[in-house]
Amino acid sequence: MNHKIIPRIPLIFRFPRAEYRGHVGENVQNIDIAPTLLDYLGIQKPQWMAGQSLISQKIDACRSILTVKRKPVDFHIKGWTRMTPDPPFYNLGSVTVIVCNQHFKVDLYANSFQRRKLPDALARCTPCSAVDPSRILDYVLQHLSQNGYDTSSIKGITLAEAL
Repeated sequence: MNHKIIPRIPLIFRFPRAEYRGHVGENVQNIDIAPTLLDYLGIQKPQWMAGQSLISQKIDACRSILTVKRKPVDFHIKGWTRMTPDPPFYNLGSVTVIVCNQHFKVDLYANSFQRRKLPDALARCTPCSAVDPSRILDYVLQHLSQNGYDTSSIKGITLAEAL
């Protein structure tokens, strides 16, 4: 079986005078950068800003990391062409949710829902090792609905284990 390797990329900060040295073993994401820098500077994070400081807040090991991948652009002999954004998802291709060492992917055009375990997870995943896939799918559907997408076409989707 061919398994695609999902890279785990570290997020590294280097503060002056080696302040806040340490290691965060839980999953973090790019939206945590601004709140962390604001916290370091002593500035309160604006209410509208997502993410959390990696300095003064304990990171929940079961925190959901959500990413959205765009639908790829078609390539033709004459060059790159723009795909027509079709409803209901327009240019969205898939939504991924990572909870600790589990990777859930909802492919919006293939109408599929898959889960796999990530290798070498750094976080201690004991409290969230039994993540309910239906709750993950509900989370994705809720996120899409809140952002104006019609999710009626993917309501009947079921989980297909490991890619």
